[in-house]
Amino acid sequence: MIFVKIFFIFSIFAFSFQNKVKNYEKLDNIFLEKLNKLLDFCVINPETVDEGTILGILIAKGQIKYLKDAVDAEVLGRKIEDVLKEFERKSGGREVAPFFNSTLFEVNFPVIFGSLTKNHSQFKFTSIKSYVKLVNDDQNQPQGRNSDRCLNEIFKNNCKLSEKCLKIEDPNRKAFGYQLTHKLIYHFLGYIRCRNENFPAISHQICSQIHQESKFIHKVTNILSGSKDLFMEQIFLCSFVGFGEFLNNRWISDILDWQMKSGCFTYDGTNCSSHMNGLAAASLMYFGRLYDEHLF
Repeated sequence: MIFVKIFFIFSIFAFSFQNKVKNYEKLDNIFLEKLNKLLDFCVINPETVDEGTILGILIAKGQIKYLKDAVDAEVLGRKIEDVLKEFERKSGGREVAPFFNSTLFEVNFPVIFGSLTKNHSQFKFTSIKSYVKLVNDDQNQPQGRNSDRCLNEIFKNNCKLSEKCLKIEDPNRKAFGYQLTHKLIYHFLGYIRCRNENFPAISHQICSQIHQESKFIHKVTNILSGSKDLFMEQIFLCSFVGFGEFLNNRWISDILDWQMKSGCFTYDGTNCSSHMNGLAAASLMYFGRLYDEHLF
């Protein structure tokens, strides 16, 4: 019954967007159509593609194997390879982080609805000002550069994780915003690379808090331009690891509307964001896959 209800709601949602989409090659899936348009933008404008974009495209490449339509897979796969080859040529073979590998993202978590913990204990803020203060509190939560070092450690030290990184990425340690989503990435890669058996419990804990933040961002901040990138990261990551609460029609509708006519994604309606393009590439492939499988 739950599955039928979800499928019915999403069918209405997807149909309502058909007239909004204008693409260079017509695909039958609203999400894949938008991904196709984004990839065209990246092919035509290679100067806008950076490592943030490429990581999202590699995630999309890892998920392409699950598409049911061989034509969709062929069209999108060809364009993905075009973007990757041009980036490699442009970068001159410069070394990238070891997790820039599409095979790491050939995962298929079951999508579960209704499992997240409500009213997470760390969710204390009630205003935009208090939320921004917590998100920017580098003194009491992991800093971005430390998180990056810990991500690299997973691959360079053959899963021998340092006490420092285990402390930094402790799911019980206070974190908000990007620090929290990066903590989820760390534990996800630890699960894929090192087979950390605690990942289901850890991801549940982290995404329960992220869900509270996502609801706050959408409802209270009305998704201010500076919050769009973070919001996209939250929605993609937690839905990708199987939490169906993030497959919220209204949230995803808003994300789709952030694509400009050129194909790129924007935080202010004017400027393209390379990082949002990467998040969009990963999200659209994943959402399109779920739509094909009637799981969305």
